[in-house]
Amino acid sequence: MEFKKQAIITVFILLIGIVIATAFVYYSNEENTIKENTVIRDDESNYLISGEYITKLEPNTIPSFKTGEKWVYQYTKYTSPGENNQDYRVYEYFVKSVERFNKTECFLIIGNHTTYSTSLVRNNALVETCIDRGGTILYVDTNESYPQHSFSFNTYEEGGNTSNMITAYSFSGSFFYAPWMLSLTKEFKWRGDFDFPSSHFIQSDDKYDVKKEIYNFKYDVSVIGTEIINNIKCFKVQVDAKIMKRGKEESMPNSIKLTLWIDVDKRIVVKGRMYHENLPLAEIKRIFP
Repeated sequence: MEFKKQAIITVFILLIGIVIATAFVYYSNEENTIKENTVIRDDESNYLISGEYITKLEPNTIPSFKTGEKWVYQYTKYTSPGENNQDYRVYEYFVKSVERFNKTECFLIIGNHTTYSTSLVRNNALVETCIDRGGTILYVDTNESYPQHSFSFNTYEEGGNTSNMITAYSFSGSFFYAPWMLSLTKEFKWRGDFDFPSSHFIQSDDKYDVKKEIYNFKYDVSVIGTEIINNIKCFKVQVDAKIMKRGKEESMPNSIKLTLWIDVDKRIVVKGRMYHENLPLAEIKRIFP
């Protein structure tokens, strides 16, 4: 049962990111504004006046990846008093080379995501991503394996759905970059609502399979200030999301909040936290040499 619970939680986290990634597609023809301006104070004692929600992501920079660069992150679940949970995840990323895909130059980035339970490997995912010079995701090739159960499956996306997949990873803290980060400013506000299909691992008794379901997401994404984390100036990004499963097993909406700290210069994740009704669920942080 614990293994099944962990698998469902992992899927739940990934789904949040997909919501955020594709929102602009569905809201490109709508005007989303707040009724009143709200004053927000950041850590540099500057006052920020919030404005309209954007309807289209407009990058203001490009990625600064270099061949040979590496990043390591650790994902840790918060535990309740008395709960003995020693699970944690390590995410490693490596810029392997500059390749050509469909006549376009791209950075080939290899991600190695490993989940440990009492120091033993519970599952592993290898994520190969091709990101062009402007920051667009050209393809994502993921192979996920569960050694203890002799089960694995592969997902491959190229074209329009690739940004959705990587943004899903980034908003769960399990990928260090996504294209939406290139559009961040101190006034960034982004809102979305859409349905999408998802495939995920399930366990039923002694059987393992991949299940497809439809989910609906509603969310607001805002930069609420800047902070210094490990001597790095970061945008502090808040995400408020409501998630609901569609179909015969339609569920009531679940609310969840995310806070991400994004490097202002490099536009990669430095730190992240997840909450449910103000209770902390998990933390992701970059491990510095």
